[in-house]
Amino acid sequence: MNLQDYSWPSKYDGPRPHQIETVKFLLKNKRSFNLSGMGVGKTLSALWACDFLYMNSKIKSVLIMAPLSTIDVVWAKEIREHTPHRSYVILHGSKPIRKQLLSQDKDYYIINHDGTKVIEDELIAKKFDVVIIDELTVCKNFQTKRTKTIKAICDKAQAVWGLTGEPTPNAPTEAFGQAKVVNPTRAPRYFSHFRDSVMMQMDTHTYIPRLGWEEKVAAVLAPNIRYT
Repeated sequence: MNLQDYSWPSKYDGPRPHQIETVKFLLKNKRSFNLSGMGVGKTLSALWACDFLYMNSKIKSVLIMAPLSTIDVVWAKEIREHTPHRSYVILHGSKPIRKQLLSQDKDYYIINHDGTKVIEDELIAKKFDVVIIDELTVCKNFQTKRTKTIKAICDKAQAVWGLTGEPTPNAPTEAFGQAKVVNPTRAPRYFSHFRDSVMMQMDTHTYIPRLGWEEKVAAVLAPNIRYT
């Protein structure tokens, strides 16, 4: 099936032009970033891209990582309302319960970011075809256990899409961990090298952004698409 023949299942009249372009972008770029702002339909665009891949028998499993507050009221709700022909399970509860839920045959497996640490080995072994990371800034610190766990899971995936409307809310250096997780081939090897390229040291504990840091951040968070 070609994209022009896709039915764009939805409770709405149909996709907006920028959503079609976003879907095209995700399908073309297996490891990429959707940096669009709030209210432009990032969630549904990602689900449409996955649905299209499912319809073409290109994928068999998708893992969605999202904040605990959104796994049901946003992600599961969007699946139910727009693509009810797709199955999902929310991986929540104790470790035995999460493992049992993961063993079910579903299209989507939805889990909160910190929950990945509970069944890390099982998620890595699953080798998901697509991993979607909502609110990607949870990976802004590459040294945390959470970020390292998410990276280990993503390293086994075929495609990884990172979603966030504001990738560097506090400092340009926050792009480093996100790049390492989603598209490590574009990420600098060492944090210190990247820090020194985007920040200027004023004293022992003070750094300020260098002029032109935006271009360097865009280069490591690539390929990316953004609509506001």
